[in-house]
Amino acid sequence: MKSKAYETGRQGLYHPEQTQTFTDFADFPKFKPELAEFSVSNAWWMSNAAHLAYHSIENIEKQLNIIGYELLHHTNHSHTFCYIAANDQSAFVAFRGTQFRSKIDARTDLNFPFTHFQGSQYKAKVHRGFSNALDVVSNDIKPVLDKLSAHQIPVRYTGHSLGAALAVLCSAWIPATEVYTFGSPRIGNNRFCKHHVQDKIYRIVNCCDIVCLLPPHGLGFRHAGDSYFISPNNDIIYNIKKFNRFAIKSVAMLKYQLRFPLLRHDHITLRSLSDHSIINYNNSLWNAAAKEIK
Repeated sequence: MKSKAYETGRQGLYHPEQTQTFTDFADFPKFKPELAEFSVSNAWWMSNAAHLAYHSIENIEKQLNIIGYELLHHTNHSHTFCYIAANDQSAFVAFRGTQFRSKIDARTDLNFPFTHFQGSQYKAKVHRGFSNALDVVSNDIKPVLDKLSAHQIPVRYTGHSLGAALAVLCSAWIPATEVYTFGSPRIGNNRFCKHHVQDKIYRIVNCCDIVCLLPPHGLGFRHAGDSYFISPNNDIIYNIKKFNRFAIKSVAMLKYQLRFPLLRHDHITLRSLSDHSIINYNNSLWNAAAKEIK
């Protein structure tokens, strides 16, 4: 497997819909639906599924058919979009992340005061904007998820950025076999994470990704799930210690600035932004899987 290059251009961050998904999938290890534990190769498939949510319905359906899945359902209300895909062995729900030119998405992200998590007896609270965004599509997707459950088809949730937050919230409402998130912000308070977060949430963090630091910890927000930190060398580090994470990120950001000065207009200014690109999640996971194969 030939390694993928780190993407520093603006397109991957601001217009992920303009970049092809599941690139070279025929050369990659096949998705393993029977696995119920973290897998780098399965993470790559889920990352691309999350990436595909940024594309048009026509492209989504076409690409799913190529990789052996059928588009069962899609919904788009108040700019909250997700699609559900399945074959005989597995299914997944992919939520679209923040679109940088969308004022609605910006309002959703910035609407971070806590709201009570519906039905919680533990005084659990979650990000109001994320909660509202899931509410507008929940009635549409529940019948499809119920049908898949009745047929005993394992369902995974995935999403990038805002989509990652929605995937976690959805799993607190209807549990999934697994949840793969990429560049996820913090979602709820400690009580939410303690009492309403299911097992097998794999929170994948690409090194310096700034979105993973928001909303601030000081406001009471916490992350859901175990972290899988991607180093600049494409090593996956499980639940990395704070000091080690700080050291790795500091060196990575310094090297990036030395290589791409602030005044260069053809590249993203900061690594903390470029690491949030779903393209870099795809490429880093590809490279991590290639290292495992070697």
